[in-house]
Amino acid sequence: DVMVLPAHNRPYRELRTRVTDLRDHHAERLEITHDACATPATGRDVMKALFTRELDAFQTRFAIGETVAHINNLLHKGELTRDLDEAGRFRYAQTM
Repeated sequence: DVMVLPAHNRPYRELRTRVTDLRDHHAERLEITHDACATPATGRDVMKALFTRELDAFQTRFAIGETVAHINNLLHKGELTRDLDEAGRFRYAQTM
């Protein structure tokens, strides 16, 4: 029953619940990322699948970071491939 003092928002308890929530959220975001690559997709395509609302410049920077992290995770696991298209953009595609 430890108290968590986050960098933002209010302190809270129930750390185990929070960790479970974060794991579930991460798994959901990986699934969306994977699904977005059913046909070859750019990082921007994947970002738009993950973030369907309009983002300002500040939010876009965080969204890009999260998108790249999920793509890299799936690349590392061998669940995505990365190729350069004729325009010099990386395209990501499912391997399964």
